[in-house]
Amino acid sequence: MESRKPISSDRSISSHKASDKEYLVSVKNYPMLYLMVRPNGTKSWLYRYLSPTHSKNKRISLGVYPNVTFSRACEIWRDYEELLSHNIDPKDHREEIKNSIIRKTKNSFNHFAWEYFDSLDQTQKGNTLIRKKGRLELICSYIGNDPISAIDSPRMLEVLLDIQANSLNKAGKPTDKAERCAGIASDVFVYAGARGFCSSNPAALIKSQLAKSSYGHRPAITM
Repeated sequence: MESRKPISSDRSISSHKASDKEYLVSVKNYPMLYLMVRPNGTKSWLYRYLSPTHSKNKRISLGVYPNVTFSRACEIWRDYEELLSHNIDPKDHREEIKNSIIRKTKNSFNHFAWEYFDSLDQTQKGNTLIRKKGRLELICSYIGNDPISAIDSPRMLEVLLDIQANSLNKAGKPTDKAERCAGIASDVFVYAGARGFCSSNPAALIKSQLAKSSYGHRPAITM
């Protein structure tokens, strides 16, 4: 087996060229961290370890070089070594974080907002859908990533008052944008509530707290 000089910096990586078969290059001072070089020239980081929970050898990819730099690969190695020192399997840990993010995303206001919007396609006209999409995008820019069950009335009031403050007509009076945003947000809460993901409709309680919309004085037509 050909002996290859261990990697010690980004610069040293360039000396390892593609071969007929993939091969691993060790990283100096970082046991079990390797650079895998494939025949097509792709280089990626690999961490090999003994699982503390399964008592077997495992491997985990840290990403492709140069997207993941030498220094970043070393940082991830340190993180994984820390997990192993506490008898936590790095691969299992990463999978749990991924699943947690998925669970959070599926319970977010964003998820139900766009699922509800898609349900309108068969019943709403094009221009109406465009207007509702704009309102949903605005609402989601505030609370899209929040779990829908965690959004309460004070938070909705804060959001809608901010929308109202930024939606004034030429006379400095509020338009009905906040009120309409409250309406569609309320529809989303009803949609999610019917499916068991939230138990209240905070948007429905806010409408009376918004200033009365105004488009300014419209002069009477005179002949």
